[in-house]
Amino acid sequence: MPRLSLAQTLPPELLSRIFGWLVEIRSGEKPNFLRANIKNLVEWPWTANIPDLRDCTLVCRRWRPQAQQMLFRSIAMREVDDKKLLNQLRIQPELAAAVRVLDIQLVSKDFVIDLESDDCASAIRRIEALCNTRLSILELCTRACHLVIGDVVPSQRERLVGILDSLPLKSLIDVEVDSSRYYPSSRGLVWLSVLELCSLAQRPTLRNLAVFSHRDEHAYTSPFVPIPGLHSHLTALSMQISHTQDARRLIAMAAATLRRLSIVSRNPLPGHIFAPIFASLSLLTELDVFVRVNIEGGETSWFSTILPKLGSLKRLAVNIHFADVSTLLAAPSKVQDLGYWTDETRRRPSAPFLRSLQAALSTSWTPLPYSTLRVPDPESSGDEVKREYAALVDVCRSRGVELQGLPGTGYHPLMRTQISFF
Repeated sequence: MPRLSLAQTLPPELLSRIFGWLVEIRSGEKPNFLRANIKNLVEWPWTANIPDLRDCTLVCRRWRPQAQQMLFRSIAMREVDDKKLLNQLRIQPELAAAVRVLDIQLVSKDFVIDLESDDCASAIRRIEALCNTRLSILELCTRACHLVIGDVVPSQRERLVGILDSLPLKSLIDVEVDSSRYYPSSRGLVWLSVLELCSLAQRPTLRNLAVFSHRDEHAYTSPFVPIPGLHSHLTALSMQISHTQDARRLIAMAAATLRRLSIVSRNPLPGHIFAPIFASLSLLTELDVFVRVNIEGGETSWFSTILPKLGSLKRLAVNIHFADVSTLLAAPSKVQDLGYWTDETRRRPSAPFLRSLQAALSTSWTPLPYSTLRVPDPESSGDEVKREYAALVDVCRSRGVELQGLPGTGYHPLMRTQISFF
């Protein structure tokens, strides 16, 4: 009888740990779904994209089951053959049970552009077939708990809602691609209504919710009534929205448990609506609010009156269209890191913007709680802006604060939760 190699004698429990560490080491591959637009607060490695794991499945028979299960732990559907994956999951249900993360976005910019050579009817058939296949995959993965979804064909919408209602969801990212800009056939696609999102937010297991919405009007009615009470256990909520009532309802539901909140809004957040909601966020530790539109005479002073009430807040990032410069002096005692941004692009600061920060910080010598102030990087700006930036550095230094200039892209104001597959 041939002697077993060392690799063949390793117990399954140890192999699982080894493959888990392999994922951690190779976890440079992160989710990539419109990150420039939605500041998602949770991320994970795509294990199906790690070549080392695929190699491990070929080492020997003892390694294959453990390596395959780790390989199937998180899958981005845009990276695989949908039909082959569906067939394999049907043949090997243990692999379907191993899946924890799925990105089943139906329409992406790349996919839509690929359809430009097709006629509209053919494109619609392809999208419907793709939607059916991906939902069939999701139905098999009954233990999936972190999910990225998007638009869906109307005939499959209630099916998607039913599947979501049956999953032990911990994270849900709803990315609504404005795909009609790229290809007309996608104009008939729909997404989850606000009522459905609110109902899903009440799931006792759900902790992270991200909504990237292009919706202007709701073209349909929710197929079920939301659960009474409208309370949620969310701890992280990230939204890019057009209608502020979408944000108001979700934030109010999660007020008792919410710790991290990120909002990008195309419209102002009026103080008479949002001041009492923000004041109720007693556990909030991280907040990022960015309003894209500047309304002449718009209300931006209400936030500085509410800010001292957020006693648990440690990390804050806002822009001038949401909060005025008095925010710099109103930060509660636990804030350690404060970011203050300019216009929509968060790029080059103007000289008046920098002078307004200097004036605000020079009006009072009350100790500031934060040790770091982040503003847009003036590197590619003119000489006047650089002089004002240097003056602001001196003012901050006199207040015991380090000034950091950061680029407009690639910077995330809040900390992301790293999902581990150990």
